[in-house]
Amino acid sequence: MYKCEVSKLIIPYQNLTLKEFEFLICSGKVTYLNMRGATIVDENGKKLPHVRIQMALHKYHCKLDIGSLF
Repeated sequence: MYKCEVSKLIIPYQNLTLKEFEFLICSGKVTYLNMRGATIVDENGKKLPHVRIQMALHKYHCKLDIGSLF
């Protein structure tokens, strides 16, 4: 798979790397995101703070409705 275009992303209690997470949101079409209990880690396995995840969403121009981010 080389491209992912989702509008509703529901990934509660999942463990993803930042690269995997960015692949899921890279289309910029995500309007709803539920990642309650999910963990996003960097390339060293360190858990990313919420602000870093929000920066990734902004980077890909995701326009979110109110969802359960964390």
